[in-house]
Amino acid sequence: MNRFLILGLALGIGLLVPRQAPAQGQSALNPDISFITDFRILAADATPNELEFDLRELEIGGTGYLNPFARGDIFLGLHGGEVHIEEAYITFTALPGGWSLRGGKYYVGIGQFIPEHLHAFPWLEYPLFVQEFFTPEGYTDLGLNPSFLFGLGDLPITLSLDVLEGN
Repeated sequence: MNRFLILGLALGIGLLVPRQAPAQGQSALNPDISFITDFRILAADATPNELEFDLRELEIGGTGYLNPFARGDIFLGLHGGEVHIEEAYITFTALPGGWSLRGGKYYVGIGQFIPEHLHAFPWLEYPLFVQEFFTPEGYTDLGLNPSFLFGLGDLPITLSLDVLEGN
């Protein structure tokens, strides 16, 4: 019974999401809203009656500009029947001197893998070193991230610093 409820929920959300292009002439202040599911069926060495259905994650995201100089992002995740905030931050994009500032809860920019959500990768889990040194779900924390973008010829370089709560 529980398997069919999860399957129905995943299919129902897929049917509710509009499949047409956005209307022309929308303003830049309209938010982008996304629904992303991580739905798995385990069928290894199983008969059709022994299939395992698993809705690993349902993620609802909202991103958008609050004004021409600030952007807000929030991502809520449903894991194991509990809703939690994966990321919620505001980014000031046009501070004086070419600086920008991000504040809130976000994936910390360590390396190439940690700043991304798991569904952005072509594999099922984070790499083992991320799971061992951080958490199985990457590494998010509350903090501030001032950054400065400068270039050396055609090579853009970002200088950034994270001040984190440390939990």
